[in-house]
Amino acid sequence: MVLNKAQSPFEKPSLKAEDVLQLLQDQGIRFVDLQFTDLPGRLHHTTLPVGQLDEDTFNEGVPKLDGSSISGFAEIYESDMILKPDPSTFSIIPWVTDEIKTARILCDVYWGLGKGRLSRDPRGIAQKAEEHLRGQGYDISYWGPEVEFFVFDNVSWDTMSPYQGQGYRIESKEAAWNRDGSGYPIRFKEGYFPASPQDTLMEFRSECTKILEDNFNVICDAHHHEVATAGQCEIDMRYGTLTTMADSVMAYKYVVKNIARRKDQVATKITPQECMSTPAFGMMEKTCSMTQMTHMQNSARLEDTSEED
Repeated sequence: MVLNKAQSPFEKPSLKAEDVLQLLQDQGIRFVDLQFTDLPGRLHHTTLPVGQLDEDTFNEGVPKLDGSSISGFAEIYESDMILKPDPSTFSIIPWVTDEIKTARILCDVYWGLGKGRLSRDPRGIAQKAEEHLRGQGYDISYWGPEVEFFVFDNVSWDTMSPYQGQGYRIESKEAAWNRDGSGYPIRFKEGYFPASPQDTLMEFRSECTKILEDNFNVICDAHHHEVATAGQCEIDMRYGTLTTMADSVMAYKYVVKNIARRKDQVATKITPQECMSTPAFGMMEKTCSMTQMTHMQNSARLEDTSEED
């Protein structure tokens, strides 16, 4: 079995529960990180020793979640919830040491006591949207998110001393306000596609891209520096189906933030404008249904025929 090999952008890995259980044994995995997303889009997790997983874990789920402590999920009187791992999202986390070798699996969130799927589970919302689309006569829809982020060398803030003063400080070798003379600062709004040494983050983006492709089944088209000063970046993912791309975005954020932490840097993603006088960032979305693609192809054929006549 080929493990973690990037596949077609429209296909999820074909791993099933029995495949994952075999891989846990073959690869010497010691822990499995069960991950899910809250309503605002933040990743959460709980980690299980590998001996706690069996086929029932995938069929019945893990009753380990207090939904009242997760933003947007439930009140305290209805807080018992279940995490059901999706075996197709299995990945080995490459930065965890072999002594505690760890894999991660994304989960669907269910109510406890057999009350069905949690309607506010973001992954479930994406899956329900795809079901609705099929019910409307569309075969499939493709989504192409463009996610941007900053990588800072250091961020500090003081919000606890109102009498003394409050504020924040952003440090970056690339920043237009950098005064230590150690690099080649990028002027405001002149950060689009600069070559090194101004672009100090090419190796960082390449490392993240390699991990996304090799370990998380996320196909990437390219990566580059973005318009803003102070380390604004973009890694372009190949488009795919809605739930697949939602999973890919969560993997993207997870990888970028963890690699930044390991380099003693700070990565920020999809938040309001970070730096005054610089372009903000977010996530642009390109969508297309199979019906739309067929229509465009037919139109192109008609145009070609008209030109020949």
